[in-house]
Amino acid sequence: IQVYNLSLGYYGAMEPLLQKYMLRSLADNPNRYIVVSAGNRSASDTAKNLNSDTMFPKFYPAEFGRVMDRVLTVTTVQQPVSGTVVAVDRQNYSPTFVLG
Repeated sequence: IQVYNLSLGYYGAMEPLLQKYMLRSLADNPNRYIVVSAGNRSASDTAKNLNSDTMFPKFYPAEFGRVMDRVLTVTTVQQPVSGTVVAVDRQNYSPTFVLG
C-alpha cells in the first residue's frame, strides 16, 4: 500500500488541471483509490452551509467523488449523547456521497 498525504483542498470552481491529474492517476492503476477530505471551515468562517450537496462554492477535490469512480470522500464524525452519528462541527458532509 502506498499512501500520500496532500493538502490540495480549496473552495471554488473546478480546476481542469487537477481533474486531469486525478483522472490520469486513476487510469494508471485500476486498483488505485484516492481518498479525499470533504473539507472543513475555520471557526472564523461565517459560512453556515456545510452540506456538500448544496454548498457554494464547492470544495475540491471532494467534488470529484461525485463523478469519479474510486475517489472516496471522507469526513470526521462524532457520536454525541443522543447516539446519532453526525459530522463534527465545521466539517463538511453529504448524506449522498461522503463516507464518515
